[in-house]
Amino acid sequence: MQKPGGIASLLNALIAVANLVIVFAVLGPALSYAPRDSIAATAALVKLNPAPLIALEVLKLLSAACGLVIVLAIRERMTARTAPNVRWAMLAGFAGTALLSLAGLVGVFAIAQAGRAGAADAVVSAYEELSAQVTYIGLFALLANGVWLLLTASAAIKRGGLPLRLAHFTFLFGALNVLGFLLPPLAIVVLLIGLVWNVTFGLFVLREGESA
Repeated sequence: MQKPGGIASLLNALIAVANLVIVFAVLGPALSYAPRDSIAATAALVKLNPAPLIALEVLKLLSAACGLVIVLAIRERMTARTAPNVRWAMLAGFAGTALLSLAGLVGVFAIAQAGRAGAADAVVSAYEELSAQVTYIGLFALLANGVWLLLTASAAIKRGGLPLRLAHFTFLFGALNVLGFLLPPLAIVVLLIGLVWNVTFGLFVLREGESA
C-alpha cells in the first residue's frame, strides 16, 4: 500500500490546489460582480453556472478517496511496528474520510435542490440551508482527521514508522486540524498546510520505495 499511498498523497495536494483555484480565481470574481446584491449573485451562480460549486463537492469526494488510501498506507506502516493506539487512529482516519464523502454528497444534493427553486430568495434559502449542513459535516471531518494525525504522529514519534521531522510535522498538522474545527476561519490555513504535508509525505513514501 505504500506506493499507492504516496501517489494518493500527491494527488491530494493537487486537489488542494484545484480547490484554491476554484475558490479564489472562479468563485471570487463570480460573487463579486454584484456586491450590493449577494442574493442575486448567489442565485445566479447556483442556477446559471453551478459547475464551480459542483466541482468543489466532487473534489471533496476525490479527496476522501485519496485520504482512504493514505490511511491504509499509514496503517500498514504502523501495524508493522506494533505501534500503540493504531486501532483508534485508524478508526478516526476512516471516520474522517467517511464524513468528507458525506459532505460532498450532501453538497451536490444541495446544489441540485437549490437549482429547482424558483425565485432568487428561494434558491439562496434552499442552498444555504443545506450548505450549513455541509459545513458542519466538514468540520467534524476535520476533527476526525486531526485526531487520526495526532494519534499517528504520537505513535510514530515513539515507535518509528515515519522520520522524526515528518512525525513532528504530522503532529503539528493534526493539532491545526483540531484547531480548525474550533475556529472554522482557519480552514484555509489547514488547506495550505495540508498541501505541504501531502507533498512531503507522498515524496517520502515514493522515494523510500525506490531506495528499498
